[in-house]
Amino acid sequence: MIENGTRTSRHLAVASILSLLFFLSGWAGCTFQPEPVVSTLASYDQTGQAIINGTSTDAWPAIGALVIEAAYVASDDLRQFCSGTLIDPEWVMTAGHCVVVELPTESEETIELTPEMVSFFIGPDVSGSGSLFAIDSFHPHPQFIPNAPLVRDIALAHLAERVPAEVAQPLPINDLLITYDWEGLPITWVGYGVTDGIRQTGNGIKRYGEGLLGPVALDMFAYEMSEDGQLPCNGDSGGATLLDIEGVETVIGVTHMGDQGCASSGMDTRVDPFYTWIQGLLETTRIPCEITGGDCESGQACQPSDDRFECSPSQDLAAGSPCLVEPESWPPYPCADGLACLDLPESEGGVGPACYPYCLVDEDCSEMDRCLTGVVDDDHPDLGACVCRDEDADGFCRQEDCDDQNPQVHPLATEVCEDGIDNNCNGLTDWEDTDTCNRGHVDTGCSVTGLGGGPSFLLLLWGVAIGAAAWWRRSATGL
Repeated sequence: MIENGTRTSRHLAVASILSLLFFLSGWAGCTFQPEPVVSTLASYDQTGQAIINGTSTDAWPAIGALVIEAAYVASDDLRQFCSGTLIDPEWVMTAGHCVVVELPTESEETIELTPEMVSFFIGPDVSGSGSLFAIDSFHPHPQFIPNAPLVRDIALAHLAERVPAEVAQPLPINDLLITYDWEGLPITWVGYGVTDGIRQTGNGIKRYGEGLLGPVALDMFAYEMSEDGQLPCNGDSGGATLLDIEGVETVIGVTHMGDQGCASSGMDTRVDPFYTWIQGLLETTRIPCEITGGDCESGQACQPSDDRFECSPSQDLAAGSPCLVEPESWPPYPCADGLACLDLPESEGGVGPACYPYCLVDEDCSEMDRCLTGVVDDDHPDLGACVCRDEDADGFCRQEDCDDQNPQVHPLATEVCEDGIDNNCNGLTDWEDTDTCNRGHVDTGCSVTGLGGGPSFLLLLWGVAIGAAAWWRRSATGL
């Protein structure tokens, strides 16, 4: 696990770079040429780079397979040739040699692999059920050189439609500089490649394996076959190498190349040197929006993202709905467009974990609410949420407080029976409030048992006086 960009696991001895290049050359051939992705378009002999001795899995739904549509390979089935990782709802990261390919045909001519031939498959097995997303453009790194596997072997593929959050959520990519002291950290490989590097069989099923990060060089890192005999192989090209960084599984590498037959070692293209280039491409399709809502489509919500706001997948919970305040589980974002999922206490006008309207100023809120700023995140101190307005700080919002300027007046106050005020906000003033003023409550002027009481006590005194006068008359007349 990486914490703050430093190593927390055992160290693996650094091999010389020349030796590293030598033992890796076996996978690609003596000229460092990668294994061809396809051999003939008609028969589609699958080579390329599965995890040897890997374990089949349906985890990591964001890691999928690049498949050629059946119509292009004279087959009734999809044909998997590379792997890739969803890093944005409409972008897949893979290897450059997976998208820059010349395909031989039966006539010995070659044709270029084009985006319309390829789709991104999400599911555990390309021969089974899953989700298929068309690709509409390839974006290899501008300095990628085909057949020169040590140079910027990374690419993005743009999807024709966004992947719904319920199908797969993008994986984060590493932006920390990988240094020599990362060597020896535990890593996880995930891909759809072959399980037999000699016979080239077993591809099309998602598998994972575990190993250790090896020597770091330039924009790559290497690794050796694990003690359990696990190693990426043909068909895993473009797949992900994962590392736990501050408790989050993060993509640190794209499967690149290895030795002939997948017998001992392999190499990845590091993600961190290309982070800025990747983000630049992603920005071209991200939708800017107003944080207070109104710009995003259904199922999307405007949310903070670095130095801007953009539409992100949303569960569309309405204002006031309870929500789970766990940013590490987003996307999808719980609340609908224009709403923030926050845990705000009653002392600040909140109701606990719920969806609150975003705001920048009080005018963004309703007349009954105010804008509480500085509660969204540290990067946006001016951004706030609309909470109830409680100007007299008596714990009751303007919506339910009949006098928000008087802290002695609120729904839980006791009615004072002769002050001319509706103290408890029930719509009844003084003696109109019979539930309070006629039942012996010890409020000023309200007691029916104490001196100085109200009308009931005066009637009692009047009755006593009349009775006393009648008794006096009878005594005086002798009757």
